[in-house]
Amino acid sequence: MSSPGPKPNPSSDDASSKREEVHFYPGDKLLLYYVNDKIVLRAEACGGPSKRKPRLPGESIAAGPTSSGTFIIDHIESYRTSTWDWSKVRWGTRIRMSQRRSGHAEYELSSGKWASLTRDFGWSVADIKEAHRDLYGYRAFPDRWIFNDFGPIAVRYYRDRNANRQRDASEPLMGQMIHTTPSNEAQWTRYPEDASKVELVPSHGCIHIKPIDRDAFLEAGAFRPGMTLIVFRYDEHFAGTQESESRCTGN
Repeated sequence: MSSPGPKPNPSSDDASSKREEVHFYPGDKLLLYYVNDKIVLRAEACGGPSKRKPRLPGESIAAGPTSSGTFIIDHIESYRTSTWDWSKVRWGTRIRMSQRRSGHAEYELSSGKWASLTRDFGWSVADIKEAHRDLYGYRAFPDRWIFNDFGPIAVRYYRDRNANRQRDASEPLMGQMIHTTPSNEAQWTRYPEDASKVELVPSHGCIHIKPIDRDAFLEAGAFRPGMTLIVFRYDEHFAGTQESESRCTGN
């Protein structure tokens, strides 16, 4: 079914402010930024599958649908989590090869001191070089961590259950978020003049976007705190014209 036309809500308490919303149609793989009922930005975006299933063979955490509803963007952060091995270290953290122990890697703590990446997380210099080869096509040891599954930043949002447009104690952040992936960041680095080389893949429930689109939405203020985010159901479709067919496989 096609969803009705947008009815944007003000993204602040000022009634005279322009009306803004971000809409995501997982069935169409489409992310839209509305200002005063007009589409300012659109981007290909990929959510989770419409039905819960493993995304890859052998994965312990099954992929599931991106939750529908009306949400409020809370903040943007460099995300880390113990759930995913390569996401235990924040994107951009400085790393280096140990001068004391051959084959060991180190990472910089927030205090400025260095700790063993190999001891704390199990990744050797060889592991990191292989991960770099998988992403960029050649073995190398980068000076910063570029393997976090959530990319450089993640857009965090929550379900505003009482519609007061502020996150209360009973309104936790969603586990789903808007972010890029290491593979897409690598593709964009390798082919900065050709966005078609950046190929989105289905998520475990988050909303995947391309680096170039993340930057455009950020610059436009579409991901700022207080913005309304509406995620439609998989059977709800954008009533307007799509500029191109999404190459994101799976639904």
